[in-house]
Amino acid sequence: MTLGPLVIRLWRRLPPRARLVFWRMMCWIGRRLYGTKDFRSQRLPLGLWCKYPSEGAREAATMRFVSSNTSIPIPTVVDFVPGNELTGSGEDYLILTTISGTHPRPSEYTQSQRISLGKQIRACVDQLRVISAPGPEICTFGGGRYNNLRLGWNPTGPFADLDAFNAHLLSLVPPRVREDPTVTTALAKRHRIVFSHNDLLPRNILVDHKGQLVGILDWEMAGWFPEYWEYTTALGLSVSQPWIEMLKGVFVEFELERQAESILSMNVTHI
Repeated sequence: MTLGPLVIRLWRRLPPRARLVFWRMMCWIGRRLYGTKDFRSQRLPLGLWCKYPSEGAREAATMRFVSSNTSIPIPTVVDFVPGNELTGSGEDYLILTTISGTHPRPSEYTQSQRISLGKQIRACVDQLRVISAPGPEICTFGGGRYNNLRLGWNPTGPFADLDAFNAHLLSLVPPRVREDPTVTTALAKRHRIVFSHNDLLPRNILVDHKGQLVGILDWEMAGWFPEYWEYTTALGLSVSQPWIEMLKGVFVEFELERQAESILSMNVTHI
């Protein structure tokens, strides 16, 4: 069963408190029907999924923005109800449609499948990059702070421009690392500020049984960042070597930045 745009629009006209009660009941039903696998989300009946996000309003707005400006396959935002704001306790509820698929396993794919998936991911990234940045700031969608361990334990930014962002990266490492030729050369480049998902790891990508891309999930970290950042953040500590090689094949222009980020991230002394 799918919910059409008209049904979704009509549903959102109901009072927030009534919607909150309904989604709490649906989560209760979902836990009994499907169990609970993730404390941050819950499968629901009617082909829906509930997330309990820390920045739900921003993620909902981000996903609607992406849907309106690209053809990237992402879940549809059915509803967002700020439970904490309404009741002062409990979770916020971000309700999304479900996309059927599994997380990619490049180590099990043929070379042609890896090449195909890499190109599909790159095509999605290229769609984001053609969206005009609202200004030079580096920040999350809507201008907020960025919460990612690469930049610090606590929410960081926003940064006024690329120079301020680079200065922050350098502030996290010892002086000897700041003077590394690879680092200085990479950060001297005047990278464009583009819209980025910022968490393109296998856990946030869905593929079908043939390894073809069918969905990109979790847009809570999306925002405006240097054009290489999408690639370097996708090379997380837990990813496999086939995943790394697959992305290297479609982001060849950022090899220097990848090397610089590796040096910087491995030498962080305080965040």
